[in-house]
Amino acid sequence: FPLFIATAVGMAMTHNFLAMPILVFGMYKFGFPETILYLYAGLYDKRNSSFQRAVDLINGIGTVIHHSTSAMYVAMVVTGALPADRLVLITTLPLLMQHWFVLLKYYNTWTYAIPQLLLEGWFEWGILSSLEDIHNIHWIGGVMMGAMLFAHWLYLIAGGLSMVATGGNDGQDDPLQANYAMNRMRRSYGPGTEGHPMQLKRQNASRGLGKKFHPTVGFSIPEESELSNVGDDEGVSYSSRSKTSIISNNEEDEVGIEKV
Repeated sequence: FPLFIATAVGMAMTHNFLAMPILVFGMYKFGFPETILYLYAGLYDKRNSSFQRAVDLINGIGTVIHHSTSAMYVAMVVTGALPADRLVLITTLPLLMQHWFVLLKYYNTWTYAIPQLLLEGWFEWGILSSLEDIHNIHWIGGVMMGAMLFAHWLYLIAGGLSMVATGGNDGQDDPLQANYAMNRMRRSYGPGTEGHPMQLKRQNASRGLGKKFHPTVGFSIPEESELSNVGDDEGVSYSSRSKTSIISNNEEDEVGIEKV
């Protein structure tokens, strides 16, 4: 995705309008609901603490501003509203370079944070030093640069609060992380089930999980092993003879229908 963004910025500098669809693919990750996930987790995910929901909401608002501003930047450069010169490009290079180190956060939080903070300082220094000149070129350019700076401040606040509160738990409650979904699935079993395979197996059997669909009967029949585990505690009785009789009776019915 950083390659798409870098390509879009480079094409915008040559006023190539293909930069716009490439920007959309890169910025919104082929439709991955990054922005919506953060906003939804912040507003509606009551399983998380109020603090974590506030962090997610800050991230979501920052992402809305960041992506909108980036799209406006590329559009203004493509159309020539902003010149494709060093003054405009200096605010973009540190942001592109920040994406080079994103995968480091899955290895070590501080290994990821240090280069990000250094590049963030370079970005803010460049944007503050050129803000007045860009505003004189086009007032929307000044507003856009200010909005991008504000979005990065929101990211810094959310990231700092998350690191201080969780101590770097590798994004356990981050809605964009894979183990976030796994944690939600574990919690959905209810209290007292985690770490008890037999209890989970009984719950699955009572919910109808683990059944095999028999094509002759036309509906699912539980396996004997599952019912034997459940039957001891819940009084469920089932035999292979009854299972065979169900299948044979159903086959006879099918034969009779075919004759008619």
